[in-house]
Amino acid sequence: MTDKFDDGGSMHPIQAAVQVGSVVHLIGHASKGMSLWDYYAGQAMQGIAANPEGPAGNWGTVCHDAANAADAMIAEKRRREQND
Repeated sequence: MTDKFDDGGSMHPIQAAVQVGSVVHLIGHASKGMSLWDYYAGQAMQGIAANPEGPAGNWGTVCHDAANAADAMIAEKRRREQND
């Protein structure tokens, strides 16, 4: 069994297309784009870093906390998707 990291999928996938005459054929994704996990981690990092009472200059802690927040957000997203 292989554990694949759940990055939440693409936030803004870029789809490749080919136009033949007036018809556009979608042929898959040319670029996955930023993952939802990356977006969540970046947003959490901004919030943590903006907190004046946060970890003063300890970026290791900020990054660790932001990654944990992103993991939790993806897990909650998946939980809600299963309950829909």
